[in-house]
Amino acid sequence: MLKKLTAKQDQKIEAEARAQFATDVINLYHAKMERSEDTHPDPDVRAVACGLAALKQAIDPVLQRHQHNPEVLIRTGAAAANEIINALTTTGRRDHPLWKHICSLQTSLHLATPGAQQRRTMFAGIALAYQEAAGGDLRPATVAVSASINAPDFPVNAEQLRQWVRRNEKAARVHAKRFLADAKALGGPAGSLPHCVIIVGRKAMKPLLVIPS
Repeated sequence: MLKKLTAKQDQKIEAEARAQFATDVINLYHAKMERSEDTHPDPDVRAVACGLAALKQAIDPVLQRHQHNPEVLIRTGAAAANEIINALTTTGRRDHPLWKHICSLQTSLHLATPGAQQRRTMFAGIALAYQEAAGGDLRPATVAVSASINAPDFPVNAEQLRQWVRRNEKAARVHAKRFLADAKALGGPAGSLPHCVIIVGRKAMKPLLVIPS
């Protein structure tokens, strides 16, 4: 009986945390739309709220431009996009088919979002490029890359990086080839190729690692 009560309490806590997350996202979204300087300590909240605000700001001019021409407005897809944003930023909006799509994704076998998977594969590619540039083993390469290319919102350690290499090696080698070519194009004194890999890798990863505040 005690275990059942504990499980129910855990479920309640998780449900409250999810509800609070949604509330925080919606509040920050509206703050951003009002051009407020508000921010949030949780990078996940900022990632969702700032992304939604950017999408809304992108489609608002289209909605305004074609407000008197519904035929054109329908063709642009802006009205449909606006409804999706409204569904995600308004409490109680569960009637939109977007939620059907989200539920379908939650029951799928996907282990990571496309964005997260891209970060992991590119990080792995940088590690492989560094390994080749340095002419050493993978372990010191992952240590160097994880120490040199990191961000508070997406902390990465060497062990995680080695796992990403093992799981995504084929795709990572495609990125590694590009990173190595870009690093060689930078030039520099002899022996600086590993450092150049870090430079080009950091530049490529920055848009994927920094969330607006």
